[in-house]
Amino acid sequence: MSDEERLMSVSHVWKPDSDRWIYIETYNTGMTGLSYMQGDEYELFKEQYCEVDKGLSNFYVDMIQELDMIRENLTEVEFLSLIHI
Repeated sequence: MSDEERLMSVSHVWKPDSDRWIYIETYNTGMTGLSYMQGDEYELFKEQYCEVDKGLSNFYVDMIQELDMIRENLTEVEFLSLIHI
């Protein structure tokens, strides 16, 4: 993380259709950090999964570039579900 990069928001999103919690960090630079946990145990999610998975976050960036036209019509969470995060 550079000196100019600042964390702007953190979200915990429950996706009942895929039975998972998604952790999302957004930064002022446009970077998105992600992690997820399969299952509905929110306390476990908060304790063990609320930090950025760099590999998953890099995959997300790759998918944004590959599927940009599809992504334009979706919310961020809908796109995450589309690429099975």
